[in-house]
Amino acid sequence: MLKELEHLKISLDAIKLATNSFHDDYFVRVGGFGKVYKGEIITTTTDGGLAKVVAFKRLDRRHGQGEHEFLMEIMMLFRYRHKNLVSLLGFCDEGDEKILFYEYEFNGSLERYLSSNTLTWAQQLKICIGAARGLEYLHNPPGT
Repeated sequence: MLKELEHLKISLDAIKLATNSFHDDYFVRVGGFGKVYKGEIITTTTDGGLAKVVAFKRLDRRHGQGEHEFLMEIMMLFRYRHKNLVSLLGFCDEGDEKILFYEYEFNGSLERYLSSNTLTWAQQLKICIGAARGLEYLHNPPGT
């Protein structure tokens, strides 16, 4: 299965370089998968390299997630692209390390954003409609 996704693989050394070996200064939050770190990677383009800020989700097996959940997240998010879903950019599977990396959302998690008291009712409704569209896309992708 991972052979078809080999082009999304990134080395553990590159992730450690981007996060200063998972230093606390790069820590963002703890999620259901494990700790999330912010980092910057250089992506190659036809014009050279481009720095991109990304979020690294590092699997912590104490949270109940394992190999199966890791593979399922890669398979689902690699295939599905939608403006209301965070895009999977790649993964690392070296030794005991299982790490996923995504576009970094500068506004933080949806959960944190929605718990803010600064949103109007209209803004909350717009967010809910967008989330519903993302969920609908995941459950009924085009061509199925």
